[in-house]
Amino acid sequence: MDRTEVVDRGTAVGPNILRVGDSYICSGIEPTFVPLGGDHVRQVFIELPVRFVGRPTVTALVHPRENPAAGGVAFVVYNVTVTPLGTTGTQIKISATNNAVGVGAGGLFECDYVVVGQAAT
Repeated sequence: MDRTEVVDRGTAVGPNILRVGDSYICSGIEPTFVPLGGDHVRQVFIELPVRFVGRPTVTALVHPRENPAAGGVAFVVYNVTVTPLGTTGTQIKISATNNAVGVGAGGLFECDYVVVGQAAT
């Protein structure tokens, strides 16, 4: 199963899914949103059409979508939540905060991610 989409910003967002033996390697780029807590935080929900045995390893980076959308702003991932969806899917929520805690950050940001874990089926 492998899917790549090109959206209007010209970015491949995926998810790109590769099965290697009994493991999945999933990657992609998703736009983030500002949650109710304020614009010093960014979040993204990623839905993958695969299930994992246990918790997969998630690596993520939140960065400006366009330079210089917010030059000098660095986001730090502080929470990753993995939730099974039905019997065939997984949702991953990634939360990141500006390294200048409480200071708002304007501009558009996106999240690059890689998820690796043992396949449930």
